[in-house]
Amino acid sequence: MWRWFCGHVFERSAAFKCAMLVSVAIAFGHLHVAEGQLIEVSATPVPSAITLPVVSPAAAAAVAAAAEPPPIIDYNPWRPSRPRRYFDADLLLWWAGDSSLPSLLTTNPSGTPIDDAGLIGSTSTSVLYGNDTVGDWAHVGFRMRFGRFVNESGISRLEIDLLQLFENDDSFGASSSGGDPILARPFYNSDTGANDAQIISFPGIADGSFDSDYERKAIGIDPLIFFCLKSGQCRWWEFYTGYRFFWLRDKISIREHVDIPAGGLIAPDTYYNIHDTFTATNAYHLMPLGLSYSGNRNKWIWNVRGDIGFGFVSQTVEIEGSTQAFAGGVPAETHNAGFLALQTNRGKHDRTRFAWVPQINASMKRRLTDKMSAQFGYTVIYLHDAVKAVDHLPTAIDPGNLPPELPGAGPNPVFAFNDEPLWVHGFNIGLQFNF
Repeated sequence: MWRWFCGHVFERSAAFKCAMLVSVAIAFGHLHVAEGQLIEVSATPVPSAITLPVVSPAAAAAVAAAAEPPPIIDYNPWRPSRPRRYFDADLLLWWAGDSSLPSLLTTNPSGTPIDDAGLIGSTSTSVLYGNDTVGDWAHVGFRMRFGRFVNESGISRLEIDLLQLFENDDSFGASSSGGDPILARPFYNSDTGANDAQIISFPGIADGSFDSDYERKAIGIDPLIFFCLKSGQCRWWEFYTGYRFFWLRDKISIREHVDIPAGGLIAPDTYYNIHDTFTATNAYHLMPLGLSYSGNRNKWIWNVRGDIGFGFVSQTVEIEGSTQAFAGGVPAETHNAGFLALQTNRGKHDRTRFAWVPQINASMKRRLTDKMSAQFGYTVIYLHDAVKAVDHLPTAIDPGNLPPELPGAGPNPVFAFNDEPLWVHGFNIGLQFNF
């Protein structure tokens, strides 16, 4: 039994082996069979190794770069490879609010009775200058900013900011010939309790001119210290403080010239020159407390900073006047009072008050080279209690205080500080240099 089993398995195993060889030959080559012949197998030689195309290193790097996302440009200023110092030069186009003028010069048609000439409230009177706003134009100025990055922790950078708004003025002038047109300076007569007017020109009575100039300028200095709160490759937050000085001054000057025709007791070449000047100055001394946020994406860099400055403001209002009378072209009288600046309100008036001033600045930069950027921004400053020259022009006058003064005249005009909120805001455009 055992022999039969082994022989049967052997025979079957030989047949199985033959079938396997035929299958392999069919799979890898060509099988040729002829009747009465042995099976022959011819196969195509299999190469010993697979040959790959040769790729240059430059081409391989280009393919790898195309497959990867573009790298993020790192402008973190504290990186060792980045420039540590910067200088900004900006051109400013700023506004500093406007002021409401009272009626300062009026006129009437020819033929108006002299008692009605220049009176506010008269149907024939029209306002030539005043009863409007002044100072609502834009100032041109410049700002320079120097800074140095120090550490990524602790004191991160130091900066000093200098700005100036150039003096800008608004002028007005009017004159008459032979008393035409009628010109007058209106006021409220506190003695009579009615509207009144001082005549500058009227046919047969006087001939004259009126000129007014309003000007304003500002200066700012900010030495600041920044402390890094959080930094990264593309974003960083900073807290900053330091000292802020902001100085704002405006001034209005009014000049009047009156010629009196010769005749009777009036000598030839008799005239008056009357001058009034009102100047208001605000000097803010503040400690700003603020936050600054900066970020970048590719070649764009942005910054937003906002703070509130706490401290005090020193305010000064100076009122000066003069009147010169000439007879025959020779000075006859001189008085330290004009028409609005009289003995009751003239002089230098000072006060110091607590102040808080918010400020916001936003800017956007575009890298032109590794060391130069173009920038554009906007700044807003809120002065909540500024004094302005125009706000101190009196409207109520006692004629007894006009030069030469009369004894027993009333107190008007009376000086009192007037303040109101003022927005200083505008655009800046310029360049930043890194080194």
